[in-house]
Parts: sequence; structure tokens; C-alpha cells
Amino acid sequence: MRARVPVIALILMLLAVMVLGACTTTETVTTTATETVTVTATGPADTTTPPVTTTEPAPTIDPNKSKIVIGMLDDFSGPYAGTCRDRRDGYVDYVRYLNEEMGGIQGHEIEFKVVDHKMNAAQALSGWDLLVDVGAPVIVGYIAAMLPPLWQAAENDSIPLITAAGTMNLTFPGEEGNYYFTVSPNVVSIVQSVFTLIEDDWAAKGNTGNPRVGMVALNVTTMPKTVGNVCELECGKRGWEYTLATNDPVPVDVTTQVLTMKNAEVDYLHIISTGASAIAWIKELDRQNFHPQVLGHASFNEEVFRAAGDMGVGMWAYSFNPQWTDTNLEMVQFAQELNAKWYPDITTRSGDYLRGFEDAVPLFTAVDAAVSAVGAENLTGEAMRAAMETLSGIDPGIGVSYAWSPTDHQGLGGIIWYEYTADGIMKPVTDWITEFPELTDEQKDDAYWLQ
Repeated sequence: MRARVPVIALILMLLAVMVLGACTTTETVTTTATETVTVTATGPADTTTPPVTTTEPAPTIDPNKSKIVIGMLDDFSGPYAGTCRDRRDGYVDYVRYLNEEMGGIQGHEIEFKVVDHKMNAAQALSGWDLLVDVGAPVIVGYIAAMLPPLWQAAENDSIPLITAAGTMNLTFPGEEGNYYFTVSPNVVSIVQSVFTLIEDDWAAKGNTGNPRVGMVALNVTTMPKTVGNVCELECGKRGWEYTLATNDPVPVDVTTQVLTMKNAEVDYLHIISTGASAIAWIKELDRQNFHPQVLGHASFNEEVFRAAGDMGVGMWAYSFNPQWTDTNLEMVQFAQELNAKWYPDITTRSGDYLRGFEDAVPLFTAVDAAVSAVGAENLTGEAMRAAMETLSGIDPGIGVSYAWSPTDHQGLGGIIWYEYTADGIMKPVTDWITEFPELTDEQKDDAYWLQ
């Protein structure tokens, strides 16, 4: 029987011709700045189901070629551990797929090194130095609270940092450029989409008058001021009222903030949060017997739903990735096939796992392009940035593409909204949203939103 051709495989096969050799996948997990634990997954390439044809053997790694080291720096033992571990596992499995079934990158084995910064700025910087010292030409790190020290390190070392989001100036670097890359639309466009969703839902329910909106901004960098000004703009257009509150990544008490929203009688409450702060908010809403329509962002994962109990049912959350139940999507089908083969006892994966798997596709497509351009021995941060800034139209199999350019480092070109059902399944309530209000050059500058 002819094997199905994954889009992910086609991207890499079109970019480069793979060569033959041995096959090993190695993940190095750094538990502290100095201690490492190595986990090695080995196995022969699956020559019975090659990724493109059934007439040629699957490519394998050439043991005479150097390894390509890629780094990940995140929180694997602190408040974000669940989310970060799942994303890490998605990356690790995509690397395993490349090494075992695609011959790595042009015959070079990929070594994926992971460092735990434990939500500590000093350990984040020492972890960064460790990854730079072992030759990582690009480093992945999602957690926003660690970005202020890391983005400057990226600039100093000329090593691209791939992360979840950033300020407008970092996301749209202008002619001067930078080494800061995101894998999601900018924060202004995302918040604007919240108001469009509320507007549509309010009308669909046949409500009269105007909805009252509560917005909770994560207290990181310039986010509270930016989000507040987006609320002012969007509510001003519609004549709506809004109430703004801030939210610490690991809150001690949100009683006062929730009471503020309750007194304002908000109909919709959008919480931009970490998983820990989302749980704190939802539990306090329930304690105060206040139940607006709750909207969240990508941190509203399965862990949040379980902690929320009955309050979790009906929550909305926007996402940058599909869910394990979205079996109509090629990437989800492909990830499930790999999991069935490698982990037969695992029947489901989180959305965060798929986020890692998904984000790995544009990263390693760029690595492949950089190796083609300069060779693996010359794979520097500068070479990676050059390759990343020419990336466009890379769809990992979800129907939405990634793109980076010299003046636009947003990455993924869309978001999708889900609703939690009583059985804990996230079901889409929108299609992928890929069209956002066009931003002027002035609006791409933080100064515009910080007035």
C-alpha cells in the first residue's frame, strides 16, 4: 500500500536531498545549569513506510557528519512546568521523527538540548550561556516572564530566540532588525479579535444594549498599558464600557480584582494569564458567585480545566494550535500515527504537545534552509536569522501558515477559539482567524500603545 505523504515531510524533502547513514535521536535535558540528564531514543528508520515513496529507502543519518545542536530554555519544574514539558515533548518527538525517518537534516543528526531555568532569571541567563557554549545557533523559550533578560542576551550573542509573544517593537523590528522571533500574531491583533468574538456572540444571542467587558492583562513588560489602550480603542469604536485589571504570573490573591469585575457587572471577562493565575481567577470567581462568560488565552489548557471544575465548562480559550481531537487536520493525524507507533499506551496528548510539534516545523525548515545556504559547520546565529527571515508559507498541516521576514517576526498567521465541554474536550467555536485589522507603521511601535 502506498504511504500517505505528510506535508511536514514534503517541506523538508523539497528543501534538501537527504543522505544515508545510521539513526539515533538524543535529547539532553538540563535539570540545573550544571547537571544534565541524557535520554536516548534509538531505532532503525522505518523503511517499510518511507515518507515520500515506497521505491526508495528512507534516508538515515550519516555518522561521519557533525551533529546540529538546537536549544530549548524553559520552566520544567516551576509554575509553568506542565505546559512547558508538554511543548518540550512535542519538539522532542518531532526531532525523533526527523532523525529516525528523515535522516536528520541533510544527514546531520539533530541533538535537542533542553535547559530548565526554574523561573529564575539568573538560571535563565546561565542556561542561555550553556546552550550558546554547546553551539546552539537558535534557542526556543516560551515563558514571557523570562523574556526581558533573554531577549537582550539574544541580541548580544546574535542568536535567535524563538518565543511565544513579545512587545510590538520586538515583533516588528523595523529596518534595524533583531534576533527576537515569535510563533504567534502580535498582542494587539489578538486582543482586537477578542472584541470581534464578543460582538458576534452578543448579537447571536439576541442581546440588546452593549456588553460590558472585563480585561485582565498579565503584568509583564508593557502588556498592561498596551492591552488597556487596545481596549480603549476597540470599546471606543463600539461605545462599550470596559474594566481593566492586572494579573501577576503567580498571583497570591485576586480577591480585589475579581470584586472589581463583579461590581462592574461585566458580561465577558477575558483573562490574559499563566495557568496558575487563570486557576486563581476562576476559583475566586466561583467563590464570589460571579459567573460572566470567561475567555482565556493559550494558557487555558487541560490543567486549568481540571482545576476549574464546573466553572470550566463553557470557558472559551484562543489557541495557536489544534487539539488532539481535531482529527480532520493532517498534522494531528500524523502526530497520532507516530504516537501509536512509539507510545501505544498513550491514547491522548495535550494541545501544548501539539504546539511544540507544530512550532518545530518552521524552526527545522529554517535550519534545513540555513544548512543548504552555509553548511552545518557554519551554522551560526546570523545564518539562522537570515534563513528564518526568508521563511513563508510553511503550513505544518493545520491549514494556517508560518512566515517571518526582516521586518515582521510574528510567525503563525492565525488563532482559533475553542470552548470547553462538560467532558473536557475543547471544541472549536470559530474557524482559524487569519485576518486582523491592518496595523499602521505607527501602531507597530510600542510608543503608540504606551501613550
